[in-house]
Order: sequence, then structure tokens, then C-alpha cells
Amino acid sequence: MPACVLLLHAVAAPAVYPDAGALGLLAVFAAPCSAVLVLVVFALLWLRDRDIRALLGRKDQGLVSARERANALESERVRAQHGERLAAEAARRSERQMVEQAVLHASSAEAVRQALVFLVERQLPAVVEGTPAPPLVLSEDVADRATAELVEETVADVLRLVGREAGRRETMRLVVVALARRLQASALEIYGEAIQMPPHVQQDPGLLKANLHVQHAAMQQARRAQSVVTLAGEWPGQQWQDDVPLVDVVRSAAGRITSYQRVQVTGNREIAITAAVVEPVIHTMAELLANAAQSSPATTAVQVQVREVQRGAVIEVDDAGLGLRDHELSAYREIASGHRLVALEEMGAVPQTGLAVVGQYARRHGLGVDLAESPYGGIRAVVLIPGELLTTVPLPAYPDQHAPAPESTVPEPPPPGPAAAEGGRRESKELSAGAPGPADPDPTQTVDGLPQRRHRRGAGAPVAPPSPAGPSAERERTPAEEAAWTAAYMTGTPTRPDTPEPGPTPGSDLKDDHV
Repeated sequence: MPACVLLLHAVAAPAVYPDAGALGLLAVFAAPCSAVLVLVVFALLWLRDRDIRALLGRKDQGLVSARERANALESERVRAQHGERLAAEAARRSERQMVEQAVLHASSAEAVRQALVFLVERQLPAVVEGTPAPPLVLSEDVADRATAELVEETVADVLRLVGREAGRRETMRLVVVALARRLQASALEIYGEAIQMPPHVQQDPGLLKANLHVQHAAMQQARRAQSVVTLAGEWPGQQWQDDVPLVDVVRSAAGRITSYQRVQVTGNREIAITAAVVEPVIHTMAELLANAAQSSPATTAVQVQVREVQRGAVIEVDDAGLGLRDHELSAYREIASGHRLVALEEMGAVPQTGLAVVGQYARRHGLGVDLAESPYGGIRAVVLIPGELLTTVPLPAYPDQHAPAPESTVPEPPPPGPAAAEGGRRESKELSAGAPGPADPDPTQTVDGLPQRRHRRGAGAPVAPPSPAGPSAERERTPAEEAAWTAAYMTGTPTRPDTPEPGPTPGSDLKDDHV
């Protein structure tokens, strides 16, 4: 608008100012130029303002776009944070579920483990022993019912199979026990018949030796049968009613082995063992003596020492064999001491029952049995009998040699009972009526103060005592006296100190079980 005014003024100036002259004309012409210049300036300013406005518009648009992008980014960030929160919560929830599931599985596994332990420690032993098995009660921690049912079915199947096998084994055990008892009763019956020697057998050396051979073979057979019964978990059938001195116990045990003449016994004769454990100790010593005799050279003696100790009494058996290697000695010590029991089914094709029987008796009656190196080069077996199983007996007096023989104070074994019925589990006396046991101390009279014993068969003729000591004491013994000495030794009867031992008997070709 000002430019238009200036331009109109320049055009109208000559007419308005006719007398202005040249300066006026110049002013007239300058005015339009100024107007044009002003117009140009205004045009430039307008263009600049337009550009500025356009730039500001573009800037505003950029700001809007940036703001929109920022808002979009913020929304994206918010969505991302929300997603992260959801993911973290889901992860925590999943982890919590996994932990809970792991705890449930662990509880189920522990419940299953406890069920298996209960099966092995409580149920299976009960089934094997023939007693009712306690029921299995699974814990509520077993979350999977299918697993619980599977465990219950498995346990029931195992118990059924084990019970069936235990029943078969028990049947076989009863059969073995019945056969062994029958064999033992038969052997003792043979022994009882053999000791009823008629007079013509006592006077015939050949018949006497054959008779002694039969007696000794029967005793060996009876001992082996009793070993089988013992290893099968049964008690020995013969029961004693009176206490017996330990020295006589050892001598009775020596009478049950092949090389009984090689056994030399020394020790305190006042120490006696109670009647309840006489037979187990006799059998224990018989097995140890058999091992010692079998391990030693045939020309050497088996030394046995009986002595009293603080905790009871000790019986030491020394052989002169080659001994054992360290690992063998350690293994045999475990068996003999009863720390490792060996059952019948573990005997193998060539059973060695000696130390296994010793271990059974040691475990049952609290006997302390140990094996060690002997000063004689072989093995020393030491049997510790606790004091509660011991007692004392008075020594027999030594009367005048020409005085009547008094009754002996050595106790007699109980009257034998019938053999056990086949398949039965009750204890048997294993002797037919009137037959003596394998180690019956049956004294009838004493000579020189020592008890002399005879067998209790009524049909057997009593053995006459030897003549008093004198020049004729060293005479050669008659076959009857030989038989009396052998029978007395095999039954644990002490003989006169001046009675010489006989030579090898026909039974010496028999072999004892070793180990």
C-alpha cells in the first residue's frame, strides 16, 4: 500500500508541481524508483516470510512427525514392557510349576524307594522265614496313581515269586533234614548194635578189628549227618542232662574223628560245661580236631590244651601242618567265628562242612572261635567258652587199689529218644531205645581213682577192670580190653594213666572232611 501511494505521487507530481524545475523532476523520477525499490523490498520480504512460513510449516510437520514417532515408540516401549512383564510372569509361573512338579516327582520317587526298601528289609525276609509279610502302605506323596498301582503290583508279584521259591527251599530243607536225621539214626543204631559184642567176638582179634571198624565208621557217618542237620538250621538231636568236664568233652569229640589216637588232651579236669551246650561243643571240637588231624602229617600229634581264663575257659587246638595263606586264613576266620554263616546251598559240589558247622554253633551259643598261626607251624584254633556256660565238678578221689570200686561221678547222658519223623522240624534224640550217643560218658566203676565206663546195652558183657599196677600191668592186652579201651575213648571216657594206647585201628583208613 505505501508503494502504491509513492507510485501515484510520482505520476502526479509534474501536474501537481509544474514549477518544480529539474530538481523537482528528479524528485519526481526518484519517487517512482523508490516506490519500485520499496516494492522490490516488500516483495523480497514477502518471499522471505513465505519461505520462513514454509520452513516453519515443514518444521512443525517434522515436529509432529517426530512427536508421532516418539508416541509410537513410547507405545511400542509400553507394549514391549508389558510383553516382558507377561513373559516374566509366565516364566515364573512355569518355573513354579516345574518346581512343584519336581517336588511331586521327588516325593513319589522317595515313596517308591521307601516301598522298595520296605519290600527288601521287611517283606522279603518275612516271606523267606515263612511268616506273614506286613502289608505295603504307599505314602500319599505318590501323585501318579498309575505309578502307585504299578509299584503295588510289582511288590505283590515279587512277594509271590519269593514266597513260592521260599516254599520250595523250605520243602527241600525239610527233606534234607529228615534224610540226614534218618541217616544219623541209622548210623547210631549200627553203632549201638556193634558195641553189643558177644564173647566170641571179643576173643577173636579179626572179628574184633572188624567190629571196631564198623563202630568207627558209624560214628563218622553220624557226625556227618549231624553236620548236615546243623547247617540246615536245626538243632542237634541229642540232649544231655548233666554237666561234663571239658577234658572229657574234647575226648568225646576226638572219638568222632578218624585219627582220634593222635589227639593229646591236657588241662584242668575240674572245669565242666553245662548240659545244655555239651553236644554243640562236642560237635564243634570234633570238626576242629578233624581239620587239625587232616592238616597235619600222620606221624604228628594234635595238641589240645584246656585252661581257665578270666572270661571263661579256652580250648586250644594246635596242628603241625603247613598253615594257610593270609587271605585263606582271613576267610576261614570269618566262617569259623560265625561272622559269615555258610548255608547248605553255598557248599558247592564238594561240600566242606567243618568250619561252617563251627560257625553255626559259635553264632547260636556265643562261643568265641578264632584261627591263628600255631607255634608248631600250622594253625591254632582257639575256642572261648563264656563263663555263664561253665561250672566245676570235683575231681574223683584215688581210693586204695584193692578197695571196691566206687560209683563214678561223671554224669550220664540222657536216655536217647526216637529219631525225628520224616519232614518234621522237632528235635530228635536220634538214638533208638537203649543205643548210646556218639559221646556218651557212661561210667560204671573206677579203677585207680579214674572212672571206667561201659556201654549201657544190657546185652553187652561188662568189661572187667585191669589188674592193679604191678609187674603184670605192662602185659599185652586181650582183644576184649582193646575193645573196651577204644569204646571208652570214642565216648570220651578217661582211661588209666598207665594204659598204653593201641596201635592204628582198622578205621584209620577213613577220611575226615577237611575245612
